[in-house]
Amino acid sequence: MQKVKEYLVQGAPPLQSCHASSVARLPDGSVCCVWFAGSAEGAGDVGIWGAWKRNGVWSEPRRIVGEKSLPHWNPVLFVRPDGLVELFYKVGRLIPSWSTRFLISSTAGGPGRPRGSWCRGTPAAAVP
Repeated sequence: MQKVKEYLVQGAPPLQSCHASSVARLPDGSVCCVWFAGSAEGAGDVGIWGAWKRNGVWSEPRRIVGEKSLPHWNPVLFVRPDGLVELFYKVGRLIPSWSTRFLISSTAGGPGRPRGSWCRGTPAAAVP
């Protein structure tokens, strides 16, 4: 196995703060990476962003989900046995008030534009 170091964003990053990434290999062999990003951790403009690697090339990062004035946190990707992709993330200002939300996709989006829409699932119980 060969170790590979790659950068998803070349040059200046589009946002000042980003971290907590999750990576998954999709059923079609492509790779999806998601993270939360915005002007500063906990700021109201922080949303969930993603990029896709297809045919050896990473797409431009794009915002997958974000609600105005509400910080988003800690995205996690999960590929189900049936091939659907679930994206779990937290929403809220303070940890005790966070709620878990999730989206489901048949393709986990795509480079530059959705390739199948993320469908909102029923919010899961809040996990402190």
